[in-house]
Amino acid sequence: MPPVMGAAAFIIPEFIGGTYFDVVKAAFIPGFLFYAALYMVVSLQAGKYRLQGCQIRGSSAGEADQ
Repeated sequence: MPPVMGAAAFIIPEFIGGTYFDVVKAAFIPGFLFYAALYMVVSLQAGKYRLQGCQIRGSSAGEADQ
């Protein structure tokens, strides 16, 4: 879930009288949307500045270390 939810996720059930699982169910969709939006923004910014991934010296992309 979003980083700010850390300790609060364990405190919220005490206040609402529910379980931790109730909090997880309620926070799943906002958490997913948070990370999806973060991925999209980073991807769009990388495309805007024409950034590409780095290649490790001595190996090609997709080659497994042995």
